[in-house]
Amino acid sequence: MMENKTDMKQNTGERRVVLYCRVATDTDGGLALKAQKEQLRRYAEEQGYTIVEEITEVTKGSTLRRAGIRRVYQLGYDKAMDFVLTETSSRFARPLNLLLRFTRKLGGYGVQAITCREGTLAALLRPFHSLEE
Repeated sequence: MMENKTDMKQNTGERRVVLYCRVATDTDGGLALKAQKEQLRRYAEEQGYTIVEEITEVTKGSTLRRAGIRRVYQLGYDKAMDFVLTETSSRFARPLNLLLRFTRKLGGYGVQAITCREGTLAALLRPFHSLEE
């Protein structure tokens, strides 16, 4: 099934995106996650992206060892997406070194991380790549 998606992308120029939503705590009964998801859906539609999956998490952004991030990596490894979209870079991770590690790993799969507010993370983080471990 994944091969068909890849073949379709190559033939039609389809741009496949995974939506990633995260909040640290769910104190509002899911309203913040719902608002993030709606914003990402609108953005994806405006950009002409095809949404292949929506990932939501309620957890802190101080580590990349999270189920949602592992799922993003798996989808990238499987070539099931071209982009992962979130509201702002802090939804992926808060520390700069984790954002650098995240974008580097996704880049190895040919996937770009983008945000509604900041654009492509690789471009945003380019000045900091010399700081990597």
